[in-house]
Amino acid sequence: EKIASLCHLVFLHETKLGYDNNASVRSGSYKALAAAKYHVPKAWNGLFLVEKDSDNCDATEGPQPRLATASTTVGMAWGASKGDPAGEVARSALAFVNEVIAAERENGREESPSDSKMKETISGNETIPPGEGVHKAVLQYSKSILRCKRASSLQEVINPVATPTILSGAVSGNSIGGEKAHGKSKKNKQSSESSTSTSEAEREEMEERYERVVLSVLCGLGWMVSCRPEVSDTTETYASIQSFRYSENHFFPEASSIVRLMQSSRGSFRREAFALVGKLCQFARSVVLSDHAGDTSPESQNDNMLPLGTLIPSVLSAERDPTIFASLMEMILTYIAVFQGNGNDPWKYLDPSLFTKSLSKTVRR
Repeated sequence: EKIASLCHLVFLHETKLGYDNNASVRSGSYKALAAAKYHVPKAWNGLFLVEKDSDNCDATEGPQPRLATASTTVGMAWGASKGDPAGEVARSALAFVNEVIAAERENGREESPSDSKMKETISGNETIPPGEGVHKAVLQYSKSILRCKRASSLQEVINPVATPTILSGAVSGNSIGGEKAHGKSKKNKQSSESSTSTSEAEREEMEERYERVVLSVLCGLGWMVSCRPEVSDTTETYASIQSFRYSENHFFPEASSIVRLMQSSRGSFRREAFALVGKLCQFARSVVLSDHAGDTSPESQNDNMLPLGTLIPSVLSAERDPTIFASLMEMILTYIAVFQGNGNDPWKYLDPSLFTKSLSKTVRR
C-alpha cells in the first residue's frame, strides 16, 4: 500500500500538485516526496534513481545512465528549487533534490575524498552538485517545457491524455443549462455569464502557471550548466567524469526555443532568457560558439547552437524595457568575452557596423 501510495503521489505531483498555483500545495507535495524516501526506500530509489545500462555500453565511456522512471519530478524540483517565486516551495524542492542527489551518489559509486569534503560543507540552503542522472532529467524536462509556446501547450504537457480546453466548461455548462431550462432565456443568460467568468478564471490560472513554470525552468537550466560546465579545470566537485558538449547533447533544449523566449512579448521571459544565455556563454560555450571562427554555414550549426551573431543586433534594437537592459548588456559582454584567449575574433561572428547601429539606437532611446 505504501508503494502504491508513493506511485500515486508521483502521478499527482507531475499532473497537478507540482503545478498548483497555491504555493502551500506545491511545497507540501515536495515535502511528502522527500519524506517518502525513509518509508519505502527501495521503491523511492527505483523511481528517482537511474541504473547504468550495461546493454547500452560504449567502449570508451562505459555504461550510460538512462532517465529515471520519475525523471519529470526530478526536473520539476530542480527548477522550483532555483526559480519558484515562493520561498517555501523553493526550500522544499531543494530538500527533495538534495535527497535525490545524495541517494544517487550513495548508490552509484563509492565516495571519493572530494565527496566527503563536499558533504562537510553542504548546508540546508545549498545544492549538492548533481550527478549524471539528475543532469539528464533536468535537461530533458527543460526541453519539453521550453517547447511550449503558450499556456495551453503547457497544459498538454502536464496532462497529455485529458488535454482539456479552456472553453470545455463553458460548452458543457451551456448544454446542461439548455436541457434543464429550455425556453427560459433568463436562466440561459445566467448560465452563460457563469461559464464565461469560469473560463476567464481558468485562463488566468493557466497564464499564471505558464509564466511561473517557464521562468523556473530558465533559472534552473542556467544553474545546471553552471554546476556541470563543459570544461572544469578546478576540481572534481562537479563530477566532470567525461568531457561533453551541450551542443551535441540531445537532451538539451533546442536553440529555437531559447530564441523565441529572447524575442517574447513578455519582459520577464526576455530577462530570464538573457540571463540564461549569459551563463551558456560562460559554461556551455559550444552552444554559442562554432568550432570554426566566422563559419556560419548550415553545416557548422546544429539545433542546439544559438545564432547570437545575428540575433544580438535585433534584440538590442528591439528592446524597449529599461529594466531589462542590464541583463541584455551583461549577456552581450559575456558573449564577446567568450572569444578572449581562444584566438577568435568576435567581429567575425558579430557584424560591427550593425551592432554599433543597434547599440546607438538603444542608447539614444
